[in-house]
Amino acid sequence: MLYLAGIVLGLAAGFAAGGRLRWLAANVRFPWVWLLYAAVLAQVGAGFTPAEWLAREAKFWIVVGSYGVLIVWLGSVAAAHRSWIRIAFALVAVGTALNLVAIAPNRGIPVSREALRAARAPIPSGEENRFALKHVFASDRTVLNWLGDTIPVRPIRDVISIGDIVLGAGIALVIAAGMRTRPPAVFEAFVPDERATLGPRVPAAPGVAELTGRRSGRLAGDQSVTEFLSRFARDYAVGHAYEPMSEIIRHPSESRVSLSQAMSITDANLAGNVHGGVIMKLVDTAAGLSAIKHAHGRVVTVSMDEMSFIEPVYLTDLVTLTSQVNDVGRTSMEVGVRVEAENTITAERRHVSSAYLVFVALDEEGKPQPVPRLEPENDEERRRQEDAKIRRRHRIARKEALLARRDAQERGEAPPPPPVDVTGDPAP
Repeated sequence: MLYLAGIVLGLAAGFAAGGRLRWLAANVRFPWVWLLYAAVLAQVGAGFTPAEWLAREAKFWIVVGSYGVLIVWLGSVAAAHRSWIRIAFALVAVGTALNLVAIAPNRGIPVSREALRAARAPIPSGEENRFALKHVFASDRTVLNWLGDTIPVRPIRDVISIGDIVLGAGIALVIAAGMRTRPPAVFEAFVPDERATLGPRVPAAPGVAELTGRRSGRLAGDQSVTEFLSRFARDYAVGHAYEPMSEIIRHPSESRVSLSQAMSITDANLAGNVHGGVIMKLVDTAAGLSAIKHAHGRVVTVSMDEMSFIEPVYLTDLVTLTSQVNDVGRTSMEVGVRVEAENTITAERRHVSSAYLVFVALDEEGKPQPVPRLEPENDEERRRQEDAKIRRRHRIARKEALLARRDAQERGEAPPPPPVDVTGDPAP
């Protein structure tokens, strides 16, 4: 009954905090769950097996062994989580261990007769029954009586132990913490491989980088986009334990994307070259996919901070875009994109364009959500991160300068001088 009370209390606290049951299913993970099933079946089997089939001594050691398995399993479950969910599972393990400490030296958990009378609970009698399997009456010969069932609970006409209270509190905290932690949404946007047969696309929200169409796309490590998304969906389906995004660390190389597309007559402008808008769309596609790989969720394009056209792109050129996340804020990401064009006849490759885009991660309700931290692995990635921080400071300074100028004009004062603009390396 106490465990049921913990479940009800956890659900009430989770719903009161605005949580949802599907978040609980996404956040809570049970590795090695067969150990739980084995421990529960062992206890149930020992309790219902007749005495002539299995001696009481053997039953007792089966119960003790099942408690030990439960404690080890709960420890592994706690280690698989973070934050409050880890603490909650640790409480469940501590509560189970306290009961085992009381059971082992006494051949059963000590039960106080006085507490049974105070709770108006029936006092069991007889030796060979399920009560006697895990319980003994507290006396001068039993030890650690204070860890036994000494706390009367009159509403349910039962007695509980300190371990039961800790265990019930842990169950309630698991449910409440799991329900109130929002997992990252699975964003069903992709660049289908030409050899893949895909179903209908889920419409993306307005402003989301368009990541569909008959484009051939490959990810870093020669992994197709569809292979990456299939693996990601499979991990989600088996109950992947999502950690709070602010505690996750990812590397820039994990978001690297490479896209290639041959330019055709439909991409031409009036001058006979490839239209700049076509290149910009491809840039937004590649950058958006890098942002999704880092955030593992929905993203929207906030701004194209900078884009340079270095050389023209000609028809029949093979355009290759390489993108990766350079730096992150709390909910935003800067993605750098390098565009190269290859002459398919002479195999000459040219650096034709570079761009920096800013994306914001969104949850399933369309509100900004935190993104994982970024940890560069080499000097080149650290340089790109520092350059991105400079560009971010320039964006903030430019915005503040424009607002200050408008405020001064509204007050009829002389506008302040504009800040000095320092441009960085255009390469991503």
